[in-house]
Formats: sequence, structure tokens, C-alpha cells
Amino acid sequence: MSNLKSAKCYLGEEGDENNSCFISNESLTVIKNSKKNTFPLEWVKQVYFKEKIFLIPIVFGGISASLSALALFQYYFNPWLMLSILFASTLVVYYGIQGGTALVVVTPIKEYDFFLKQVSDNLKAFVAYITATISGIETSYFIELTEEQEKTIQEKSELQLPENGFPLSTSKRKSHSAVFQILFDEPTFEIRYQKDNGGQLSPVIFGTLKMESLRKIEMAD
Repeated sequence: MSNLKSAKCYLGEEGDENNSCFISNESLTVIKNSKKNTFPLEWVKQVYFKEKIFLIPIVFGGISASLSALALFQYYFNPWLMLSILFASTLVVYYGIQGGTALVVVTPIKEYDFFLKQVSDNLKAFVAYITATISGIETSYFIELTEEQEKTIQEKSELQLPENGFPLSTSKRKSHSAVFQILFDEPTFEIRYQKDNGGQLSPVIFGTLKMESLRKIEMAD
């Protein structure tokens, strides 16, 4: 089975490939500051958000604050310089204690933290999707195609989706259009969650849709 992307989300700005994550039928990949971390799905026990402190600023600030205070009281150096360093070090320690939000990936070996500037609604939906996937809860996606789109995919065996994506549904519903279930055996597409006109998060499919990735839903199903 090919290791192809089936769902994707950005960690920060939309379109920033150097800070993104995606899940395939075999693995979860997190790219942070251009560094790629790939985890086999069977290793991923949990994915969640957590407020964490920054240890490096705390350690660095604590050491420099202690040394500057010692030098200040011993009159080793310029007192104004030492006061400035002490003040700056205190701010660094404060920054470390304040910490930030991290995306945590739990594996049998260790927990991996990926600090984030912000947590978007899309990323929350993506983490929920990952949780459902690793828990064995299958999320079904359905797409409605017009008669012309259905004819195109039958003749060419594939349909090129619009650049801004094509809306999906997570439930079957009666429609005048042809309804198909999306299959993930060999995905040549990506699914992302985006806000619709009503402000609700909805799945959107991007890329190329092949005939073998579809199962037509009859009203009797």
C-alpha cells in the first residue's frame, strides 16, 4: 500500500509547507521549521495540545541572572551593566515560564513537542481527525458530482479538482446529483478542514480524484 497523503493541515500560516502536518494510510508527518518528523501510525498513541514551559530560556536566564547578581554584589564589573543583564535575564526566565502551546505527539519511546504560535480551528479539526484515525474510528466522506463531472471521471478515469478545493460531506444525504463515497486505498488527493460561509468547519478535498477512489451511493444504501 502506498504511503500517500490523505489529510493535511498547516501549523501556522496557510500555504506554509515548511510548517505543516499530514496523515497518510501509514504514517503521521509533522514538518516544523523545514524539519520533517515522520511517525508510523502504529507508533502514535495520542496527539493533543498542551501548554508547556520553555526550558532553554529558563535555564539560560537563570544562569545569567545568578552570575550577574553575584558580579553585582562583588563589584566585579560595571554595576549598571550587571543590573541590565540581571533585568534582561529575569525577562528571559519569565518568558520561559510563560511558555506556549505545543502540539504533542505521544509514542512508546517519548513525547515529541512542536511549539505553535497559534492553534487554528483547522488544526483542531485535523487533530480530531488524527485521534479518530488512530483510534480505529473510520470517518466517511461523501462528494456530490454533477452529471457532467460524473461523465468526465467515467471517460477519463479521473477528475481534476478546483484549486480552491471541492466541498465534502461526512454523511449521506439525498441529492439530485450523484453521490459517491471517498475511498482511501490509494489517495491522490488531500482533505483539509476549512470554514464554510456559515463559519462551520467542513471538509474540503484538493488534488486529483480518480475513479477507483469512488464508490457510488445508491439511495437504497
